[in-house]
Amino acid sequence: MPGDAPFILSSPASEKILNTFHVDKPFPNDKVHEIQIPYLPYETVRTESCITQRRHAVLLVALTGGIASGKSLVAQMFVYFGAYLIDSDQLSRKVVEPHKPAWRDIVDCFGPKILLPDQSVDRKALARIIFGDDTQRKILEHIIHPRIWEEQRTMTEEIINKDPTAIIVRDVPLLFEAHLEHNFTWIILVYVPAHVQLARLMERDGLNREKAQSRLDAQMPIDAKIPLAHYVIYNEGTIENTRSQVEKVFVELRQLERSKDV
Repeated sequence: MPGDAPFILSSPASEKILNTFHVDKPFPNDKVHEIQIPYLPYETVRTESCITQRRHAVLLVALTGGIASGKSLVAQMFVYFGAYLIDSDQLSRKVVEPHKPAWRDIVDCFGPKILLPDQSVDRKALARIIFGDDTQRKILEHIIHPRIWEEQRTMTEEIINKDPTAIIVRDVPLLFEAHLEHNFTWIILVYVPAHVQLARLMERDGLNREKAQSRLDAQMPIDAKIPLAHYVIYNEGTIENTRSQVEKVFVELRQLERSKDV
């Protein structure tokens, strides 16, 4: 689909993020097409191998980081520059919508106490249950991850069929923790120091220091992820600074994609 405008998630959140850009040039091709694309997290080696063997020109990029590192902002910046985004948080919400198979399994395992009045899953209540309890967390992952993987596979195929030269960015929060890095061509880490993560998490979720720290401790330390990534976006500065880094990485990825056809 060379020459076409990039796709972008159509949501109030993405619009709010994009409105914070201090851009000095128009969007590519002067417009953006909006479609509803639920996003991604985890994928199997077999599925990704089949896709990359059949459509070797596609760059499948993992975007990871740590809790409260700013992955959502960076993800939307990549969309702005022309990437396709498969967003894991949105997809995790989709698969647990009321009366879907994952929703039924969650209710069976955790009880109706984790439902809101509209019958949707109370994600905050569920988070309180699984953080600090590895057994409960693994039960939840066993329920939702297979459904997420299937959605990801379908979405990836749809994008490849539309654009064989696509750069597909997948937001994968627990990439290294789940040992999924081998499924991707390139890995991008969104980094902020641990103390910045802690402060942002406390402010964002209204947590005290102890609870916020326990959530950070449930993930691999963000500093340990730096040597495992191909690119690192340092996101503790200004939006313009982050945007400049994202643009530089995207330009290089596009050059890599084009070089595969030479």
